[in-house]
Amino acid sequence: MKSQLDLSSKADQVKIAKFILGAANRMPDDAAQRLDGFAVLVAGVAPGAAAGIPRIENHELRRLIDPFVGVGPRWDVERVSGDGDNQVLIIVVSPPTWGEAPYPCLQTSGSLQDGDIYIRADGETRKANGAEIGQLVQRSSPAKPRPEVTVDLVGPVHAYEVDTSAGNQAIAKARASLLSSLPGKGPAASVVNALGLQGLQASAIMGGLYRTVEESRSESEFQAEVDRWGVACLDARPDIVRKFVKHHVKPIRIDIRNAGQHFLEDVEVQLYIAGDIVGLKSRYGDDYDYGTWLPKPPRKYGPYTRSLIPTMPDYGHLVPMNLAPVRPVNGPTFRFDNGGSISVTVTIPTLRPAASHSINDRMCVIVQDPSLRQLQVSWHATARGHDVVMQGEVSIPVGEPKNVSRAVERVYDSLNQ
Repeated sequence: MKSQLDLSSKADQVKIAKFILGAANRMPDDAAQRLDGFAVLVAGVAPGAAAGIPRIENHELRRLIDPFVGVGPRWDVERVSGDGDNQVLIIVVSPPTWGEAPYPCLQTSGSLQDGDIYIRADGETRKANGAEIGQLVQRSSPAKPRPEVTVDLVGPVHAYEVDTSAGNQAIAKARASLLSSLPGKGPAASVVNALGLQGLQASAIMGGLYRTVEESRSESEFQAEVDRWGVACLDARPDIVRKFVKHHVKPIRIDIRNAGQHFLEDVEVQLYIAGDIVGLKSRYGDDYDYGTWLPKPPRKYGPYTRSLIPTMPDYGHLVPMNLAPVRPVNGPTFRFDNGGSISVTVTIPTLRPAASHSINDRMCVIVQDPSLRQLQVSWHATARGHDVVMQGEVSIPVGEPKNVSRAVERVYDSLNQ
């Protein structure tokens, strides 16, 4: 900002020319951080006053300035009325772009020297040093297209509700069945009842490889154990809902697309899904057993049989029967963390231009606040060899809450099967 400027003075002509040269010799990325890359010099204003300077026509101004700057730098003039016939003069220099060569000074006068290159730095225009000239030479190379990545998420996303009575009848029935084993509550407990017909046959065939063990619990201890088990079954409702969702609800899909012209390597995308939600590792389509979703019931009251044959160690976990597809060590990776919201990290070794990578088998989401109708997702992505952070925001609509009481009832019904 210049309060006084006399364009008939060679010194003031040099000030404008020097500003234009310095503004034209900025680096594009640095310039873009302010005013969309434009540089502005305002002449004829002071704090609280806009007196202006004597009027000058565009062709006259260019006749004075062009000998210093030539026709390369792109600049223009705007005017605002000042006092009387004066005008506030606004010099606007266009944003620099990749592919532009440095603009040297073309004439010596005052602080300007023919052939020197001037830059804007820290609020002043000065002569460029060797490193800064090197940067401007790099600017003259065609611009590299910026890498572009897009991210989208597709539901389903719901809250899941359960009636407070779900499972009560099944638990009561199973509890009554357990308590019926107490003396006087059902058929008398005996060795025959403990073994059953098959047990007697097995005992006879195996020649005494089973033995009868007398009941060591008191009746009150057994009743307390049954009561604790019943409470644990009721407390298992939230966990049952989560297991049901993991096995029966399709996981969300995350689509990551290379929308640019670069072949991208070592792509890392980090997503933050905000809200009162929980992410679950999807088991959609996997086999399951309802019986394993509930606490194991106590053994019925009374004598029972125990095999005298030592139990063989279970090595099944060392040789899994259902081998999941093995993912390459250097293949895509996916992980998520719960913390009130969900943080997700996806890495993709390579992503070709216009190619997409979808993750649709890893995570399902439970909304814990039934009033939520939309989840906001912010993301940022990086790729090896590109000093650029790509970022954006998307949203996921939340569907109406789903009542899964009937499904939960079926799980509890397994107690009596």
